[in-house]
Amino acid sequence: MNFQQQKFCLLIASIFSIFTTNIVQAIPQGGKTVIVNGTTNNGSKLGYVEGSARISGWENVREFQYVLISKDGIKVNTAYTPWCRYGKVQLDPRAIPSSDKDVHGFFDNDIKRTVGWLISDMASYGETSIFIKADSLASKNLLKIVCASTLY
Repeated sequence: MNFQQQKFCLLIASIFSIFTTNIVQAIPQGGKTVIVNGTTNNGSKLGYVEGSARISGWENVREFQYVLISKDGIKVNTAYTPWCRYGKVQLDPRAIPSSDKDVHGFFDNDIKRTVGWLISDMASYGETSIFIKADSLASKNLLKIVCASTLY
């Protein structure tokens, strides 16, 4: 192996080491992350934190954690979706308030029409929530996994 090949191998090993260290630090303790098939519209990868899906305190809404792996780094988000029912990606009408009051920063009519999830991270986004539309292969597959893991 010549000097250029050695430098290249060292570079690849360093990148891999940094990448895997960041993933391990980002995943909640004890959680395994399953990288879902496909990418987001901007080329990022998504991973589902196994065992994180549950019925939230917010009635009938599924709460889950996922990992976003983008060119900017790795981030773990806690998300909320009303789009799981009976193990499938479909709107659970019990999860949406009947009034027009806003839900985590979004009016329920917006959530009713668009498959996706809300993330709320005070440190990153302030007091507002961010709505993530499930319109890519990765985001659709992530919701399928979340819904299948919470059959109610």
